[in-house]
Amino acid sequence: MTSLENYQEGVFSVAEELADLWTGFCFEQGVAGCEILQEAAGEQRLKCYLTEPQALDEWISRFRNEYPKAVGKLELVEYRLCPNENWRLGWHDHFQPVEIGRTLLIAPVWYEKDLPENRQVIWLEPGQAFGTGTHVSTRLALEMLELVILQEAQVPTSLIDVGTGSGILGLAAARLGISKIIACDNDPVVLPEALHNFELNQRGQHFWGVVGTANIINKPAPLVISNMLLGELKSAVVDLARLTAAGGTLICSGLLTEQEEPLATALAKYGLRICASTEAEGWSAFASQEADKF
Repeated sequence: MTSLENYQEGVFSVAEELADLWTGFCFEQGVAGCEILQEAAGEQRLKCYLTEPQALDEWISRFRNEYPKAVGKLELVEYRLCPNENWRLGWHDHFQPVEIGRTLLIAPVWYEKDLPENRQVIWLEPGQAFGTGTHVSTRLALEMLELVILQEAQVPTSLIDVGTGSGILGLAAARLGISKIIACDNDPVVLPEALHNFELNQRGQHFWGVVGTANIINKPAPLVISNMLLGELKSAVVDLARLTAAGGTLICSGLLTEQEEPLATALAKYGLRICASTEAEGWSAFASQEADKF
């Protein structure tokens, strides 16, 4: 948990057709959670929770630069700083255990009630990093990761997590039997949080954190995963393909459904073809392999 005195709440008015894009953007910037306050007449009121105060006007400017159609359709309605002693109390309502796939369950570290014994529990403490399982792109990534690992005759020995955020994807992989997680993120703030989450789950020995982008990792792995927005994924295509070992699998999430094809086309230039995909609420995730493997 952050040691600062305050956490931040921001309320945004966003056009309905941009709501998913804006929510995904906010999670990428480090919000710990989002709550829809109101939906009416093609507009959503969305509250975001941040563990550290941020310049929210700058977020809006960057989003408008990336998506010009957002001009006039996205506004900051209000924001406030709240005492950190209320942080955990607020999250008791907004971060509850979530079952994902056949075997996984994400739970806040303070949760004290009984949990299903047939689930692999991943304990998390909300921080600045993206990935608490509350956003659909994270859930889809986890579902695809579980599917790939469970269908393998032998559990892959290692996984590379590009844009690791909270470390939730690597943690799930470790829970499912992968012994080495190489996690990279170009934000140095989030790697200590990811390591902390691994340690909460007695998996600290499986974590290797690297500050930077995928191009600083040299050795390929049999399983690579990345949950980022389309622009970031396309920028990393060369390295994502390079880091996927021969016969291995690459999982990509963070895409709107209509964005799956452009990324798949980019990966096809490097011999990777979609072998499985899933979608929900307008978001998509897929696994790709060399064409001769399936």
